[in-house]
Amino acid sequence: MKTILTLCISLIILSATATAEKQEIKIVAVIKINTYAHGLESALTTQMFREEAKKIGNISVMSGDDMRTALESKGITPTATADEQYLKKAGNALQCDYLITGKISTERDEYFIKVVLFDVTLGLEKNISEVYYEKNPEKIQQYIYTSLNDVMKEKTSAEFLNNNLENNFKDANKEKFYSRKGQQGPRIGYTFLTGNTAKLYKAPEATGGYGMNPALFQFGYQLETRYMANGRFEGLVEWIPTITGMDQGKIFPSLTILNGIRDTKLGLEIAAGPVIFFKKVAMGYYDATGWHLEREWYLNSANLNSTPPNFITRADSRGLSKITSGVVIGIGKTFRSGNLRIPVNGYIVPGKNGWRFGVSFGFNLDK
Repeated sequence: MKTILTLCISLIILSATATAEKQEIKIVAVIKINTYAHGLESALTTQMFREEAKKIGNISVMSGDDMRTALESKGITPTATADEQYLKKAGNALQCDYLITGKISTERDEYFIKVVLFDVTLGLEKNISEVYYEKNPEKIQQYIYTSLNDVMKEKTSAEFLNNNLENNFKDANKEKFYSRKGQQGPRIGYTFLTGNTAKLYKAPEATGGYGMNPALFQFGYQLETRYMANGRFEGLVEWIPTITGMDQGKIFPSLTILNGIRDTKLGLEIAAGPVIFFKKVAMGYYDATGWHLEREWYLNSANLNSTPPNFITRADSRGLSKITSGVVIGIGKTFRSGNLRIPVNGYIVPGKNGWRFGVSFGFNLDK
């Protein structure tokens, strides 16, 4: 029995050794970390990134001196940038597998740490981590370590992920850890009307319509608040004030409030919530000739001795404005190009007199 146990242990050790020998060590260079935080400077934070990166398994981190010597020999200045041509050129000069660059900044009472992992062989960004932490200078190295784990998680061993990354995320969550992909910024697009609502907008103003094409230009501004995050997903509330119809000489203001969830890795989101807007309505009635205002009945002398019709309230450009609401359901996808983000969204607004649907896009720049 003892011999069998010894044999099993030996086989396990040999298997583990063989597996370890097969694991390929990747060469990683931390090129530069821009720093905009009081009490920190770029050279120091860049070196801290190198030291913390050494704790990640299956990678070899180039020293600062070796990196500078290799870059200077090619006439390249270390720069924190998302420009793929520069990163590809620098990575080839360093003969490394991956480059790490990014920034640390202070925003209100928080640290913001952005880390970019660039695959030199593919010439593309492999992964991006953008995380806000509680502003605590004593824990800055822990924050750097956690962000590096986040951006390198696809390249580290399963054992490292299970034993270290998960625990770091749990600890950080207790300390106000959450990822943000800021999508605040201007939005432009078009909304399209259908059903009776489209007919109303196309009808002449003399009959209560607007004399407009039921495809209207929109301009707005999106504001966001994140209230929850768990891994790659985050919950958010969006406020979007919008002006519609300027392309046709009209101004229809509205405010949309959305509650949604976003996948920060894929850039996908879905949200729903109320839209509040002004709507002109009037009392009137239908007869064989069409729609008429209530006052038209009483101003017609032929109706003095007649029984009034059944007056109803409906949308009419000649009426009074009142606040009304609807429900918006939207989906979105954010596309990236270097530091530029381009969020594209589509939405529908169900209604008993016709549905509205639309598309919009905007842009945000990482600094």
